[in-house]
Amino acid sequence: MHHYIEQFGKDHCLCYKAVTIRDYLRINRRFNQHIQKPLDKIDRKDVRSFLIMLSESGLKPGTVATNLTAIYAFFNYCLEEGWITNNPVVGIPFPKVDEKLPRYLTYPELASLRACVEGNLFEQAMVEVFYTTGVRISELVRLRTEDLNWSERSILIQDGKGGVDRIVLFSATCGQYLETYVSSRADSSPHVFINPNTKRSFGISTINARFQSYSDSIGFRVTPHMLRYTFAAHLAQKEMSLDHIRQLLGHVNPRTTRHYATLYDHAQKKMYDKWM
Repeated sequence: MHHYIEQFGKDHCLCYKAVTIRDYLRINRRFNQHIQKPLDKIDRKDVRSFLIMLSESGLKPGTVATNLTAIYAFFNYCLEEGWITNNPVVGIPFPKVDEKLPRYLTYPELASLRACVEGNLFEQAMVEVFYTTGVRISELVRLRTEDLNWSERSILIQDGKGGVDRIVLFSATCGQYLETYVSSRADSSPHVFINPNTKRSFGISTINARFQSYSDSIGFRVTPHMLRYTFAAHLAQKEMSLDHIRQLLGHVNPRTTRHYATLYDHAQKKMYDKWM
């Protein structure tokens, strides 16, 4: 079975992120050590035995679910290659994972963040783009000026998560900050957000560090991804449908959609409670 696991890794090195394929290989190697059976002899009982072992070792349901996902992906690959006739993982239920409500900013908290960056063109533009578009931090650092459509107040997100392009919209206020920031620069960089010292696009760690400084200043934690949650929650409170929000967020994973559905329901209930 070791040979098939290594081949799985080689064939999927471009399909998954490096950290994902590394984890999938580690999990399947551990599964192989636990079972110690030929590939075509492994059945559902073997998979369940492994999951029980993981649970009894103290792993959380979410971690056990990740292990099951990795094993499923491997056996599905083996099935497609014709090395086995069925996937022994099919039919095994995933451990129930308690959905934690994503933390998003209230309107007063958002106002505090905006006040914190007031007067800094770059920071004002960055915060507004995060909040009014819902983009991921990895997408923001790759934004190029050619991706901006000023007349339509839209941004083309190229090669988003899952390799899918999408269009996101930005507000008039965001457009004002963004246009003022871009127009104030004298460099020739094609990127929307650049480090004034290096004239290159900001790195993810640098932006995260900025948000840590905001957190220290305003007295509560705020991150770029929290603004993505805030974007979704505030649109839900304004009664935009979950389907439309999901399209703007660029979801490709059904489990992520369920995650945001919980946020959506909570945000709408908050608005209901405010008016009742």
